[in-house]
Amino acid sequence: MHAALLELAKLNASKGVVISTLQLGEILGCSQQTASRKLVELEEKGFIKKERAIKGQKIILTKKGLDFLREYYIQLKCIFEEREAVNIKGELISGMGEGQYYITRPGYTQQFEERLGFRPYPGTLNLLLERKHDIVVREMLDNCPYIKIDGFTDEERTFGAVKCYLISINGVRGAIISPLRTHHPKNVIEIISPVYLREKLSIKDGDEVSVDLFI
Repeated sequence: MHAALLELAKLNASKGVVISTLQLGEILGCSQQTASRKLVELEEKGFIKKERAIKGQKIILTKKGLDFLREYYIQLKCIFEEREAVNIKGELISGMGEGQYYITRPGYTQQFEERLGFRPYPGTLNLLLERKHDIVVREMLDNCPYIKIDGFTDEERTFGAVKCYLISINGVRGAIISPLRTHHPKNVIEIISPVYLREKLSIKDGDEVSVDLFI
């Protein structure tokens, strides 16, 4: 799916491109049927929209599709660019027990997998920032590039959008999440990871945790 969306972007589909499934298949190195299926998947996810054209169909990247590519670009930059991480430290504290509920909502989980590259452990790690340096860095995040998790509505309620910032703790990857609606003050950060960090890192409430933040 990433490859198809990327190739469409390279063809300037943000402004609209007329292309057949046969042509797209040749570009992607797959069959016409596979190319057609990829377009259906992209349309179902809201990444593209189709319009009729004289010589076939016109494919246009939506804002959601462009946002997805920007977030993918940020992930690739974190992987390939030589950048110094910003280090912050905080005291491990217990949360309010809401993390597991929110993290396991299918509307969030699917996006975490697609945009962060991992399925989070059902819960968050909460750190209290006390040093001035760490609090300033946290406040700076509001003006830094981030990976966006879109809000959604299910049969129960409406869930808000979430900002994600990639991090590493002792070599274990994860992300700071910053919901647009949160009960936490600015000196508390919530972290998600594909593993249970308390067990993986053998840490408990009151311990100081060092976080490498990639911004």
